[in-house]
Amino acid sequence: MRRKLTCIDIYCGAGGSSFGAAQAGAEVRYGLDRDSNAIRTFVANHPDAYGDCRDVAAVSAREILKLSKLDRVDLLLSGPNCQAVSTMGLFYDRDPRNLLFVHLARLIDEFRTLGKAPGTVVVENVPGIAFNRNVGLVKELFRFFLDRGYRCAADVVNFATWGLPQLRYRFVLVATLVDVAPTLPAPVASVDTGEGLVTAWEAISDLTDLLPVPAGETCRRKLLAADLSPYQKSMVSRRTVIHNHHVGRTAPIDIARIAKVPPGGCWKDIPEELMPERFRHVRMTDYKTLYGRIREDHPAYTLSASFANVTSGCFTHPRHDRALSVREGCRIQGFPDSFVVTGPVPSQYRQIGNAVPAYAARVLVEHWQRVLDGGKVASVQPRLDEELLFGSTKRKFPILTPRYQRIGYGSGTYWPKGWGEKPDSTPDSSTGYRISTEPVSFRRRGWRLNREEGLDQYAPLMKLSPWGHLVSMLSERIGQTPVLFESAETLEDATRDTNSARDHFMAFLAPVAAAIVVIARARRRLTVICDFGMTADWLTLLLNLLVKRDRCSIRIIDQNGVVLGMPEGRSAVRLVVNSAVLPEGTDVAIVAPFGDMLKSLALTQRAQGSLSPCSRVRVSLLVTTTRKTSRRSTESHLAISA
Repeated sequence: MRRKLTCIDIYCGAGGSSFGAAQAGAEVRYGLDRDSNAIRTFVANHPDAYGDCRDVAAVSAREILKLSKLDRVDLLLSGPNCQAVSTMGLFYDRDPRNLLFVHLARLIDEFRTLGKAPGTVVVENVPGIAFNRNVGLVKELFRFFLDRGYRCAADVVNFATWGLPQLRYRFVLVATLVDVAPTLPAPVASVDTGEGLVTAWEAISDLTDLLPVPAGETCRRKLLAADLSPYQKSMVSRRTVIHNHHVGRTAPIDIARIAKVPPGGCWKDIPEELMPERFRHVRMTDYKTLYGRIREDHPAYTLSASFANVTSGCFTHPRHDRALSVREGCRIQGFPDSFVVTGPVPSQYRQIGNAVPAYAARVLVEHWQRVLDGGKVASVQPRLDEELLFGSTKRKFPILTPRYQRIGYGSGTYWPKGWGEKPDSTPDSSTGYRISTEPVSFRRRGWRLNREEGLDQYAPLMKLSPWGHLVSMLSERIGQTPVLFESAETLEDATRDTNSARDHFMAFLAPVAAAIVVIARARRRLTVICDFGMTADWLTLLLNLLVKRDRCSIRIIDQNGVVLGMPEGRSAVRLVVNSAVLPEGTDVAIVAPFGDMLKSLALTQRAQGSLSPCSRVRVSLLVTTTRKTSRRSTESHLAISA
């Protein structure tokens, strides 16, 4: 008899991954998320699982095992916050929200310490994590798993090729301790030819004649089972009751605009008298799906957390002049009608738009269960592997998200109706596809530039922070081991917006950077070990700022071997990323500012043991974290020694 996979879901949201896993036969026992509405949805649909509504910084692996009543974890599912690396967002690898990856790594390390390492880990994220500089995050994840004995592979999958009625590209990483190569399910449909694709109409046609109902009310499906598509038959329950057929509010002016948009069209189909002013200053090639209407004969376009807002994407119903309802979004995301979403209607939209499609999760877990059972299964080898990322192979990095070239969804460049009569010569690449003569501005580029050039604002933190006297104390207390404490925001509070998270992170690192400069001047050669690449990146920028501002004779070798600071400097600071050990030659060890008690204690003990006369390791600055019993605060701990 097949053994059920025991499963936990970290950053579970409404529980898309875990619901799909449960449909595939897994035993879901635990879900963690800080969104209270999402956790209520998780609990409502996983009655045998524990829903933990907490900041991940306050959770340990030991607690998870206790709350889930598990003695092993066969499958760990995780979908960390993706907004920092999303192509729809600011697409920035150094965003503090990426600390959620740090905590995922921390929890896995804690499970290993307890002898309960998860057998298989699946990480889902947006495809933007594998683009440009963000590839560094993928490499960090691979290094983490490979260093701990996992076999690891990843790819970007269009879930429409697995049978989902939605063009949804997602990054999927599989890491396993089982002695089999990680694989992914073979496609059952082709985006290029359209063969086998499940259309949006096949998903929602039986709901189209149902009038949306107010929040909290239900309605009934009218069509008989014989009239349903195969996909719909997999979605409907035996009951005819339909939950969550609610629709968000749309302004009258926007209803008038989408009424002019045909299936597959977008803002370029809005006539001049209704055209929003902002679209007169963009390129013809920009924002191809805003005000978009879904085509009946194609899969739906990617749903986002804001799919209640018809102005922000291709979220308009194929036939009605309204946004998709929450239930229609559930169908397109692969949630069966038995799945009930709780909370206010705006939260319901956000939960479903952010979720891992339950249908895709079911396909993946069913595939992996067959692999573990040793049966024959149609599979494909993921394109991102150790050889491609770290080897000497000449393989080119693959195109992970080819543009959807079939009719509609912005696949063509055509003259916007709202720009007036089409001229004889339309804007082309030489004019930036624009009719406006205003200078072109790039939001992401300017944001990144301001973010890095704005580091100067953190220099005063070395004086204003409670750690500000750390620099002078180092020079006065050589040979002593003082301990400092500072109350700090929780990750939950800090990540409510990017600015507060950034400020908290930089308030942590700025005085540490100042201390490193002082130690480097005295020692000439210094090795700084960081537990994660993002910590090293930010620290490198701060050190470079301090060295150049004060004209210190220090050269900085970052984690990639690039020399910064003063290249001819007499002293050298080398940054290393390694979360598992403190190698010989380590002078400064840094654990990201929202770490956990077990890891801090382990590093502290290791560092203190390294201070013996027979050891070559001299840890001058150990930056770790501890927690109070209260959920509302954390403490940051610096142990300083000669």
